[in-house]
Amino acid sequence: MNTKALRQKILDLAIHGKLLPLEKVEQIRKDEPASILLEKIRADRTVTKVCGSAQNGKSKRDKNDSFIFVGDDKRHYEKFADGSVKDIEDEIPFEVPEGWSWCRFSEATKNRDSERKPVNSSNRKDIKKIYDYYGATGVIDKVEEYLFDEKLLLIGEDGANLLSHTKNNAFIAEGKYWVNNHAHVIIMSS
Repeated sequence: MNTKALRQKILDLAIHGKLLPLEKVEQIRKDEPASILLEKIRADRTVTKVCGSAQNGKSKRDKNDSFIFVGDDKRHYEKFADGSVKDIEDEIPFEVPEGWSWCRFSEATKNRDSERKPVNSSNRKDIKKIYDYYGATGVIDKVEEYLFDEKLLLIGEDGANLLSHTKNNAFIAEGKYWVNNHAHVIIMSS
């Protein structure tokens, strides 16, 4: 087996939850299931949206809000903010280990794209090079100011970058840094 195939196999096993040591599997069985964590995240978002709505006139629930659940018939469904329910069993690629749950990426994260600001290369020429400046492929320059001072997941959005199998598409950024308009800013819910 070549290195690329081995790497892919290890990633596949990890995604399926099959690389955990036995003691970790036992601990996971004792921990609260992911479905409870997802319910807490939904509750926190509802409170945030309700509090935020009084200040900026936004609706309390986003029409795209949804969550995935397993019905009594053991099939996967998605329930939307308007109360409608859709069978999504054909979208579920594999069963996950006990205690795990499927969810949409947006259900477990907060998108902070609106906080990104591009600084074109000509404007970056004559400034102090202090803080990392992230683009779609990672750190591409340094700038003298920063937008973020927290640990965030950045995901490159450029089409060519997403199709490349040689460049990283996601980065954990820490400390003080700036993000341009080619890297999505995601905050992982805790």
